[in-house]
Amino acid sequence: MTLANRAAALAISFALAVAIATLLPATTAHARDFCFNSSSFSPAILVVAKDFKTPRRGKCRPIVGWDAGFYGFAVTRPASGTACLNTAGDTLHVGVTIHATDSDLGTDDDLQVHMKLPYPALSVGSVFIRQTTPYFASFRADGTAGDCGYTIAIP
Repeated sequence: MTLANRAAALAISFALAVAIATLLPATTAHARDFCFNSSSFSPAILVVAKDFKTPRRGKCRPIVGWDAGFYGFAVTRPASGTACLNTAGDTLHVGVTIHATDSDLGTDDDLQVHMKLPYPALSVGSVFIRQTTPYFASFRADGTAGDCGYTIAIP
């Protein structure tokens, strides 16, 4: 291989590496607090996932955080779940359980929240919220998700 051919191959390899590095952050961004929101009706849902990154196509990532929407920050409720980006890369499936705590008002059970969000828009997604006791179910079309924009302290 001549010196000119090696230089050309090196330049192509470098350009390819730069292109790949530019595309990867779009699939793994959001290393700060990430918010999953549905608040057009009661109960308001605002799950703050600490250090969450959106999964790559065909992969899932755990959601670990807390709910800030329930009782308007008055009660901190731990939240856990999973987010999966479908193989086509156009839908983020989210399942979160907002856990009941001793400080809750009354004897409400956990809330199950299921979101189907268009990706990468992450807005105007379908939402299903369910609770067993007292029984409650809600279908909505106001699901959004994205970087919270700032760090939200756990109260």
